Amino acid sequence: MKKVFAFFSTVFTMMVLTTGAFAQTTVGIVLPTKDEPRWIQDQTRFQDALKTAGISAEVMFSQGDSAKEKANVETLITKGIKVLVICPQDSAAAAAAADAAKKAKVKVISYDRLITGTSSVDFYVTFDSFNVGAAWGQFLVSKATGKGNNLYLYAGAASDNNAFIFFEGAWETLQPKIADGTFKIINSSEAIALQKNKTLTRDQEAKIIGQVTTNWNPADAKSKAEANLTSAKAADKGTVFILAPNDGTARAIADVYAVDTQVKKYFITGQDAEKASIQYIIDGKQSMTVLKDVRVLVNDAIQAAITFSKGQTPAVTKTYDNGKIKVPAKPSDVTTVTKDNVKAAVFVNVSSNLVVYSGNGSVNVSTDVGYKIDPTRWYRLTILMGKVGDETAAFQVYVNDVLITNAVAITQDFNSNGTWFYSASAVNTISAVAFQGTGMVDDLVVTTLANGYGIPAAIALTLSFNDTLVSVTKGGTTVANSGTINSGDEIVIDAHDWYGITSVAGTTAVYGGATGARVNVSTGTVTAASAETVTIGVTQYSSGTVSTGAGSIDANKLSTWALAKGVSESALSGMAWYDDYLLNVGVGTDAKLKIASITVGESLATIVITTDKPGTVTSLAGINGTLKYYTTDSLGTAFSGATAISVTGAGTSVTTTVPLTAGKFIKATIE
Repeated sequence: MKKVFAFFSTVFTMMVLTTGAFAQTTVGIVLPTKDEPRWIQDQTRFQDALKTAGISAEVMFSQGDSAKEKANVETLITKGIKVLVICPQDSAAAAAAADAAKKAKVKVISYDRLITGTSSVDFYVTFDSFNVGAAWGQFLVSKATGKGNNLYLYAGAASDNNAFIFFEGAWETLQPKIADGTFKIINSSEAIALQKNKTLTRDQEAKIIGQVTTNWNPADAKSKAEANLTSAKAADKGTVFILAPNDGTARAIADVYAVDTQVKKYFITGQDAEKASIQYIIDGKQSMTVLKDVRVLVNDAIQAAITFSKGQTPAVTKTYDNGKIKVPAKPSDVTTVTKDNVKAAVFVNVSSNLVVYSGNGSVNVSTDVGYKIDPTRWYRLTILMGKVGDETAAFQVYVNDVLITNAVAITQDFNSNGTWFYSASAVNTISAVAFQGTGMVDDLVVTTLANGYGIPAAIALTLSFNDTLVSVTKGGTTVANSGTINSGDEIVIDAHDWYGITSVAGTTAVYGGATGARVNVSTGTVTAASAETVTIGVTQYSSGTVSTGAGSIDANKLSTWALAKGVSESALSGMAWYDDYLLNVGVGTDAKLKIASITVGESLATIVITTDKPGTVTSLAGINGTLKYYTTDSLGTAFSGATAISVTGAGTSVTTTVPLTAGKFIKATIE
């Protein structure tokens, strides 16, 4: 048995390594260009929010050049970033930049546009592009009657993955109505050949998009529309239904169809709620657009970056196939805007003056009200919907606390030089208000309540939570336990490691963020009908398993050990901590089990196992792992016959017996 003992004691000795906590976090952000106001606004929001969170960040611009984009990423890597947020200039070309970041162990967040052809993307922050396309399809379906309605398809650029997702959403909504004869495809032979397919593969989509692409270019869209109508028969015109991919191309296509005398009526889609398209909608020249609030997108990217920086994983509600992997995401919602729900539109012109689009009897007008907007500042924009006199729908505009007065606006007595602008619709029901321009809107309020300066009366909500387990912020500012917020405020809830945010509830309160047994960080709006206390509940992980560097482990055991020993979730990405967990000691204890004695009898070997640090492993009965032994007759043969060693009632040592007939060699493990 000496050989047995020598082998046994060798394999039973365990190595224990310490693991460090997550160090300083730096976020690198790469945006497409600094020549468009949209990306400058994104830059400001990213920098402000991450600074508030105590995280250093740097923003770089690719200026429409994929090579510069990759160079920017490499520069940020040399500066020690831990998280990369990148909006790709070209979805496929950006794969090389993502691969470089991943190789440097940097988490990669694809922002707004999906990076394709690589497994190096950890998370995708986007609007729900599928739902954008579905909104187009649903709108066209809602306007169609009878059979044989002429359908013209147009798409974005084949180099942009979003163009495929938009088209996918539209196709899966329209296809049942194409199959039943409600719609007749006019301008794509590839789409006609595939019209019986409820869903399309990437290659099938590519064939259709190849025929109907606008390249996101209004000039290309115009040329394609002209070519389509030139080749179309009179029967292919009349009332037509047009799937257009964004507002710029929609206006270009609409202008072509509007001058064709054989086109009697058209319905056309769009997206982005551009100011020119809002006016087209008011004028009846574009049918709808999809509004995407970029503030939501930036906030989602920031929260994902912060979550990754803590060694955690953002909440996932959907995945997107980038041709290599299914990329996890939590897409942001979008809003459909039509003539029925656009009441007011406020923009900033090239001179940085506020411009109000409004109705004026049967004429819609744009008015430069002379209020100068500083593109580097944030503004609170309030639209107060109401009536002039008893029934004329109108609205007021407040910028911060300033009520806009103008000669075009009227008073309640219908005199000029007032504060009320006629609505573009005769109905004052609030559904959507559009804003676009170089000024940055921090808060957009739409209301019918006239107290204050058009801001609804605040409903105060008191937050109740265990502040040793939960922290809450609003707009980057900490909210204390028993502190108050207003109904409609967005908050960020950050639970202690090993606790899930299981509930955010009150008498009438509704929380719009994620909750669940494993949700550590959640962002959402809290609304309630009246003042009340809103309680945030958290619960220690108690069921299921937790994925770690050592595999899936019982959630209750692991969380109990980690909380008792002060171990963070981010510390469990490797394997160094695993032995300490199995022995139920603190990380870095370096305790080992050893063979105290072996007694060989006629048929059994009696083995006593103990620890080299009885002061730390006080009871083998309390370990998290399972002691097992395996046997074999030859070291060239795999060990088998796993047998558990009971530790019930054990103190600092445990005794077990092994039949001599089980094998000549014995291996013991803790698992």
